[in-house]
Amino acid sequence: GRGKVEWLIEWVDTFLESGEKFVLYAYHPSVQQALLKGLAHWNPASVLAGCKDVAAEERKFMTDDTCRLFIGSIVAAGFGLTLTAASHIGIAELMWTHSKHKQVADRVHRIGQKDCVNVYYFLAPN
Repeated sequence: GRGKVEWLIEWVDTFLESGEKFVLYAYHPSVQQALLKGLAHWNPASVLAGCKDVAAEERKFMTDDTCRLFIGSIVAAGFGLTLTAASHIGIAELMWTHSKHKQVADRVHRIGQKDCVNVYYFLAPN
């Protein structure tokens, strides 16, 4: 995951210039923190391990038009959230079980979603 961080930041920057919202999930805390730091200029909402106010971060992403990025932990933010303000989601790191990927994609693809949902799996050689 750490080997993809620089490229992911560049990719997300380019995507967000389109004006659309984006949800990005990662597994390892070091990757999550690096993404959060590298993309801080987008005023992201984030739910990472140890997040104290998950509801506030969810509300920020869903209602604040200036907040176009959500960065989440696959474990801490993989269930119970509604992030239908976006129709694009990225999974930066693969888990051992596909059900975890489906669970995070379901944060965007759920009741209230009006658009088709695109899920991006970010892979790298080796």
